[in-house]
Amino acid sequence: MASFSEAPHGNPKAGEKIFKTKCAQCHTVEKGAGHKQDYDRIDQEADEWRAKQIAKDIAKRKVESMQQIARKKANEERKRLESELELALMVEKLQELRSIRVQKMKKQGHFLPEEDDKYLERVKAAVEEEERQAASAARTDAVKDAILTAEESRKPPQNANSQEGGSEQPSGPSEDRDLGDGGINERNDQAKPEN
Repeated sequence: MASFSEAPHGNPKAGEKIFKTKCAQCHTVEKGAGHKQDYDRIDQEADEWRAKQIAKDIAKRKVESMQQIARKKANEERKRLESELELALMVEKLQELRSIRVQKMKKQGHFLPEEDDKYLERVKAAVEEEERQAASAARTDAVKDAILTAEESRKPPQNANSQEGGSEQPSGPSEDRDLGDGGINERNDQAKPEN
């Protein structure tokens, strides 16, 4: 149907119903009104509505993704804070347990050096002093032993065979001993520079 004149004659109420459902979107009934006059306006409104809906969907997706990221970060932060809180509570419980043990040890008469740093320093100083004295005593003992061995080596050896036979040799220095002592004295004389 290109125009109204070509339309078949019939029931106007049925035609009005058909016109409202199928033709009113593009055509007007008023006299002098243009053909498809409101179609462009309706099409533009539909495009605007569609653009608004797309923008709303995009904004909604962005908001949802931002909320999801925020929830994820909040969960990570919550887990981190929970672990820190758990550690803090654990440290607190350990400190309470330690204080209970310290009190128990004090009641039993134990001394805790960490409570008195001065005492601990005095103990360390005393231990160091004892170690120095022990080292000094060891050096002194070594010197005494060296002196005794030197003195014993200077004494003449007593001959057991001569005493058994009843013959006594004079206790004076023998030639061997004189040579030994003389050798030492000669070396000492040679080592001394003349003034």
